[in-house]
Parts: sequence; structure tokens; C-alpha cells
Amino acid sequence: MPDQFVHSQRTSDPNSHPMIIVVGENPLARAVCDYLGAISVPDSLMSAHRFSGADVVVVAGYEANFAQRQRMDPQARAHRIHDRAFRTVYDAAACGVERIIVLSSAMMYGTTLHTTRQLPASRPDHLSWYDDSSPAAPPLTGFASDVALFEESFAQAVAQLPTGIARPAVTVLRAAAIVGGEVDTLVSRHFEAPRLLVIRGVERRWQLCHVEDLASAVRECVVNRVDGVVTVGAVRLENGQWVPDEQDSDVVAARAGTRVIAMSESAAFAMAQQLHRVGILPAPSSDLSFAVFPWVVFPRRLLELGWRPRYSSLECIDVLAQATKGRVGVGGRRFGGRDAAAAGAAGAAVAALATAAVWKQARAHR
Repeated sequence: MPDQFVHSQRTSDPNSHPMIIVVGENPLARAVCDYLGAISVPDSLMSAHRFSGADVVVVAGYEANFAQRQRMDPQARAHRIHDRAFRTVYDAAACGVERIIVLSSAMMYGTTLHTTRQLPASRPDHLSWYDDSSPAAPPLTGFASDVALFEESFAQAVAQLPTGIARPAVTVLRAAAIVGGEVDTLVSRHFEAPRLLVIRGVERRWQLCHVEDLASAVRECVVNRVDGVVTVGAVRLENGQWVPDEQDSDVVAARAGTRVIAMSESAAFAMAQQLHRVGILPAPSSDLSFAVFPWVVFPRRLLELGWRPRYSSLECIDVLAQATKGRVGVGGRRFGGRDAAAAGAAGAAVAALATAAVWKQARAHR
């Protein structure tokens, strides 16, 4: 249910709600806009006055639109990302917007496989996480690099605002793997393969974030005027303490109604690299890291403000399984309906080809 959170703050009524504008027609922007009951402004509207009257502008630096990304020329895509960031900042500043909230991704941190940040000592496995204060370390190529480019361009635009123009306050929400609405991501594509790919010897821990929980985090940041970077993801209570809601691949696969297929790291990445080289996969093998290695966040600042997610990671898997029902990614391509020509994510392609190899070997032994 939308919160109907949006009214005008620029009135004499001190109890009125802030006016929120969500910019963009991408899946993530639409989902957040609908939940908040906010005003939608398209990216294509070329007007310096498009944010007039707004107190808060929300922009999806991470658009959760894998299909659109793969159709765009890399140079054209980079130019579009840079232009979106600068136009958003300059138009918001020109209209006197008080705050800009950037919807980003925890992919900005890279994967957590080799980090030293640990869960509380009560956890015997001492698995790692990221939180709001962790340094960003995104890969230089692939899906996550687009997110990094938007954040970098956005920061440059804010720093380069002309003297005399008030700088809006900035909040950056870096979310765990997003589900819900019509989002289309490399993680959701991973679940379209016949089997869920895992790397031998690597404990893949899954944490997800429903778009409604991301939208409620936006609301929390608006109400409490939260500045800086904030992480968002599913959490649970464990021994009276909040911890990231992580699930292992076997549990996730069972919940999604599929099974895992294990490959060595070298074989999986070599296959993904080869698929990219011959043009089957539009994204480089670096994207596979986010499908097979963990990237887990702890939303410390939001929890301290009293924010609580509505969806657990397993409930997010239910949403994801329903959304991908009837879609099959084979050889890096999605078959079914109008999506037959769309290339899938690296993980889906590798898992599909690995599954095919297993079936072929099984037939050969009969």
C-alpha cells in the first residue's frame, strides 16, 4: 500500500509533509514512486524547472534494468549516466530542492568474500559484512561499474555547483540485491537458469532487499534528515541482536524450487569470459562475482533510527521466484514471451551451460 507521504512542505503549515519527486521511468524508480505515492518526473523532461516545488528529489543511480543496459552502446550508456547525474543535481539546485536521495547498490562495496569486517562474536563462523562506513570498492567493468559511474558523476556535479547556489543535502542508499516491482537485475536473471550456480568451496550467503523496504528507508531518511551513505538490506533478530538476514545457497535454492550446481571458480569464470568474448554475454565475467560471491550489508544507521524491514530474505526469494516463473535462461539468452531475444546475466548463462553439460554426461553414461 502506498504511504501517500507526499504533500508540500513549502507552505505556512508546519505540519505539512515534504513534497517528494522521483525522477526516472526505470523499474526501481517506478516501484519506489508508487510505494511513496510520490510525484514522477521523467528523465526525458528537459526543463530546469522540472523539480519546482519539491523538497526532496529521489533518483535511481541503480536503475535495476538489466535488459536496457545490455541494449546500449557502452559509450552512449556512460554519457547517459553522466548526463543524468549532472542534470539531476543542477536542476534540483536551481529549484531550491533541500535534499537529493540517490538509490544505489551495495555492489559499490564489491563482494565480501575477503573482507575482515565481522559479525558479533556470538557467531561461530565470523562471516563478514559491510555497513554504512565501509569504503567503496566497485569493479571497473560490468553492471556495478555503471552504479559507480553514477555516484562519481553525482559527487562531481554537487562539488561543481556554482558559487551562490545552495547545495542540496545528499543521501545515498546502497541496497542489497533488490527484488519486487518489475526490477530486472543480474541477480534476478541468475534465478532464471535451470540450476542455481555455486562455486565449490565458497559459502554464498544471500541477503536481499524488497523495493518496499527500500522505499520505507527513503521515507526514514527524509523524516530524519539523514545525510551521507546508508546501507539497506534484510535483517533478523539473533540472540537479541540485529544481524544481516543471510541465507545459504541450499536454503535459497530449495525456497526457489530449484537445485544448485557447483563448479570450480576457474571453470565458471573462464566460461563466463568465453561467453562474453564471443558476444553471447553483453557483460564481462566480473558481473558473475555478484551472483556467486556474497555481498552482505548491515543497515546500522537505519536500525538506530527505528527502521525495520518488512520482508525477510526468504520472503524476498518467494517474490523473486514468482517474478521469474516461466522464464528460462539458456546459453545466456532468455526464452519465453517477448523476452526471447534478451541476453541473460552471466550467472544464468554459466549455470545453464553447466547444467547442459551435466545432462550430456549423464546420457553418455547410460
